[in-house]
Amino acid sequence: MKPRNNTLCKKFGSGKRRQNETRGGIHYRFLRGKRWLFIFILNLYAIMRTYDITKQSMKHVTGVVVSEESMNSVNEREIVGNSVPEIVIDQPALYRDDDGFLVSVAPYTWDVSQRKVKASNISFGRSVEGLKKYKEKITKIKQNWATIDDYCRHHFLGYPIKSKQIFNEDNGSMRTIYYADENQMEQGSILRLEKNSFPYFMEEGIMHYILWSNDRVPSEVEAKQLIHSSFPSDQTEVILFENPNINKSVQGVMHIHAFIRQNFQS
Repeated sequence: MKPRNNTLCKKFGSGKRRQNETRGGIHYRFLRGKRWLFIFILNLYAIMRTYDITKQSMKHVTGVVVSEESMNSVNEREIVGNSVPEIVIDQPALYRDDDGFLVSVAPYTWDVSQRKVKASNISFGRSVEGLKKYKEKITKIKQNWATIDDYCRHHFLGYPIKSKQIFNEDNGSMRTIYYADENQMEQGSILRLEKNSFPYFMEEGIMHYILWSNDRVPSEVEAKQLIHSSFPSDQTEVILFENPNINKSVQGVMHIHAFIRQNFQS
């Protein structure tokens, strides 16, 4: 029996080995030679997946309810919507509940509220208890009114109302709902100041009012003239702001918010 030529075996390999290397249509030696490319593709995929997961987590972070203790330790910055507003030091921690409403874990001071509005950090939340009452009221409104906007137009701007019968899918009966009759509303601008029955979580001594308008967002001059007709300018301080759309529960009726407190320097 002739001795096996190890040199030839190393160079060409046995027939069985070469068959295994090409099995499945992928040449093993080619794949081994391109191993760096394979590793690069795997690493690139891992980086892309990590970025996507991080992006999704940041997008939904405000929908996660966390404990008050953990939120208090993160009170220098808040993430609301798809943007990170300017930092306001010492502001209360803020998060969104499962329904998307903003909740503040501590009351807002006058100084923090001023700095938030000045920094265009327009995001104020209610207390847990205050939000509970607000959501209960919204549920009742939706049961009796076509929309929340219709309710606000009637109660805050004086629009006349109409009613209609609709089918109740829950029990198969008909029920009455109300809506604002804009066609019967007198022409002309309306601007009214109403106390917010469900105010944001403010420290004691800060009142929360809303200015409602039927045709435009009131200017600062118009708003303060109306406010000072009830609260003398030499005795009160005012902070005005309009919520961004993402934080508005009333989308179709123009309104701005006003924080009012007694001027202690007067």
